[in-house]
Amino acid sequence: MHLATSSLLENLHMSLPYNQIGELGVKALHVLRHFPCLHTLDLNLSANKIGDLPIPTLAYALHTAPNLLSLRLSMSFCNLGPDAAHALADLSELRRLVLDLSHNRLGAVGAMAISLVCDAPHLSSLDLSLAANGLGKGSIWQLARHAGLGLHRLRLDLTGNYLHSKDAASLAILADSPTLSRLEINLSCNNIGQDGAERLAYLGSNPRMDSKIALVFNDVSDLSTLPTMPHAHFVM
Repeated sequence: MHLATSSLLENLHMSLPYNQIGELGVKALHVLRHFPCLHTLDLNLSANKIGDLPIPTLAYALHTAPNLLSLRLSMSFCNLGPDAAHALADLSELRRLVLDLSHNRLGAVGAMAISLVCDAPHLSSLDLSLAANGLGKGSIWQLARHAGLGLHRLRLDLTGNYLHSKDAASLAILADSPTLSRLEINLSCNNIGQDGAERLAYLGSNPRMDSKIALVFNDVSDLSTLPTMPHAHFVM
């Protein structure tokens, strides 16, 4: 892989899924930090046998790119674990981040690690997919706690992670966020249940925040029994 640096390049789109890009290919992307005018980057590396080892090099390049403000990074089906999540959490200069880490092996430790990305001081919009990562019950309390501190828009895809009503209660604290105005959470194919749905209804108590919650295949028996919250919209 070869990239020629350019002092004029402001927007870059690279789609490289299913290309057998391994450790050396990802490390070659360190040249991104030498693009001084790069503002927006869309990088799709999904479905490559990457693993954790080269991710710190990639994360450092993205962190030190001098004017990078908006990043869309797709790394689903890349065999990423908690160490990759730790490395990717340090993207502190971004304003907008779309991060697809679905179908990896982050687990609860990785979920807690990636939650630190929410602490980036200038980040206002985060779209984070952690679908099918084996997060497990009780794994997202820290993610919910950090996400409500400074973001204006948050979209979370937590599909298929064996989450329970306790996790719904953790997410409900986002209703107390002083900054969020738009919230979307996909909790399909978990074990949220009726009790968890009732806890999530609390998200509609914040009149400054519009919420949309997907609860497909969660054993929620009756939405009509949930508290009426005009700012919370459920999808079944």
